[in-house]
Amino acid sequence: MALDFVDQLNGVTSSLYAAVFDDAGWAEGVASIRHILQSDHGAIGFVDHRVGKAHVLLHGDCEPRFERLYHDLVEINPFLPAMQTLPSGGVVVDEQVIDRDAFANSAFFSAWMRPQAQHSGLVLKVASRDGIDGYFMASRGGRSPKYHAEDIRALSAVTSALTHAVSLHVRLCARMLEQTGQALGGRGIGWMAVEPGGRIVWSNAKAAELLDRPDTAVTSSQSRLLLSQPQQMRQLQAAIRAASGDDGQLRRGTDMIATQIETGHAVALSVVPANNLFVQGLPTLLGAYVAVQDLAQRLPPGFEDRIRSMFDLTPKEAMLAAALASGQALGEATQQRHISMATARSQLAQLFRKTGTSQQSQLVSMLLAIAPMPPIE
Repeated sequence: MALDFVDQLNGVTSSLYAAVFDDAGWAEGVASIRHILQSDHGAIGFVDHRVGKAHVLLHGDCEPRFERLYHDLVEINPFLPAMQTLPSGGVVVDEQVIDRDAFANSAFFSAWMRPQAQHSGLVLKVASRDGIDGYFMASRGGRSPKYHAEDIRALSAVTSALTHAVSLHVRLCARMLEQTGQALGGRGIGWMAVEPGGRIVWSNAKAAELLDRPDTAVTSSQSRLLLSQPQQMRQLQAAIRAASGDDGQLRRGTDMIATQIETGHAVALSVVPANNLFVQGLPTLLGAYVAVQDLAQRLPPGFEDRIRSMFDLTPKEAMLAAALASGQALGEATQQRHISMATARSQLAQLFRKTGTSQQSQLVSMLLAIAPMPPIE
């Protein structure tokens, strides 16, 4: 083997293992493999064969418009069905997938290959789990020859390093997810990963504790995240779809407050986009993180004085309002303040009148909106 080729392989290996710890390193890894293959473009990504257009790149080096187009063409990409039958580490070139003439006349070729002056493609399968495949793809065009057996042999020299680097990256990201969950749990914050449909695929201990409480505003059934109020549940579903990119728009986060009508229990929810749940060891590609925090005992200093002034409340009415806003049920508030249920109901009626609300859940939601909780970092 020529000395310069050995040097190239060493460079590929170094860049790939650097990418295990820093996503920015995948660009150099792709470029070094592309150089060995004498290719114009390269990419490392993941595709969920169970879900139409579920596709995420670690890195791709084509122009942004072609990167977006590649995503849109996932369902007619001839390489993807062939990838499903490949073993991890397996390689396939275009002529093994589809006849050359048929490939040149295909919709994928016309929309993605030809506009970039590319004429040949190659795919290496680097990971596979739960119906999701990781891959390296390269293409070449111009006067370069089409990919053939010699290129497969050249790629085989780096296959082991690439598949190992992806595997290590998954293990590291999974560990980081656990550490994040433990850190947030120590601050009283539940942390979950959910699929676009709301199925919980991972949670920390604090989230599990909150979901198991009988009086909570947030719970689960058959591993699906649920809120007790239908309107708030619809809002949560829309937020998860938005964070997952499942609504056809750019992924975006949402903050909301959910309350339980009967108990007045309230939680703060933050729905955050998740870039790639597969690399965190989870059985899905697209999805979202959901942070949930019990709002009990989280009122800011001076809250009672503020609402007294705003709504002309008596000190005792303000105390009851603060207790309810902190997540206590009416019965709990009466026991803590050593008053009768009749007195508490009388004070609650005054709160409704003075705040213009008619239900305990409305009252709590309005009070929490007045005094927002500290942000979830």
